[in-house]
Amino acid sequence: MKKYTKVTSKSKLIALVPAERESDIPEAGTKVPADGFVMSDDIPRSWAVCGEDSLCVAFARVEVSKSDRRDVTVEYTIYDGYEGCGYAADILSTLSEIIFSESGKYTIYSPVDAENEASVIAHESCGFYAKEGEEHDGVILYVRERPASAYTPTLMCLGIAVGMAAGLAVGHMSYGMCVGMILGAVGGVILDGRERKRRKK
Repeated sequence: MKKYTKVTSKSKLIALVPAERESDIPEAGTKVPADGFVMSDDIPRSWAVCGEDSLCVAFARVEVSKSDRRDVTVEYTIYDGYEGCGYAADILSTLSEIIFSESGKYTIYSPVDAENEASVIAHESCGFYAKEGEEHDGVILYVRERPASAYTPTLMCLGIAVGMAAGLAVGHMSYGMCVGMILGAVGGVILDGRERKRRKK
């Protein structure tokens, strides 16, 4: 069981506090308990969004797909009087971090009212893009995918560094660099291939 506690956004504008049920989330302007937490096997479905002085300014929902548990849907509602403060982008970026930190979560979906320009801007500023052909009744489906791990270049650089050190030790630096780069590339290709397979399953 994983313990989810209050999460503070990078910009420090907000904090997200998980709730066991959406009905537990306070009304607008109500103080949220700072030590609120929930125990869960998966990402909590409901989150109270706190602004200044821990007052509730919004709430968010997170839904893991039952048909494909790699997919997650995120929705949020900013309470009246708290719009235009940058909370939407904070909610999206913070929840994206939480979701992508979970093993096996690769795609986030978020339905957006096409006429809500502020929400469209918030999504696009957080790396979401509109999915073509997925607009229904004025609602656009925005998508964000988990970044690729890029094992190959990382391991190649590590291999070159290790190869240089080993080559210097035996007096053949260029030979060591070549061997290290090849081993790093092979290891990276294998790991990248495994990651692609996990995404496709």
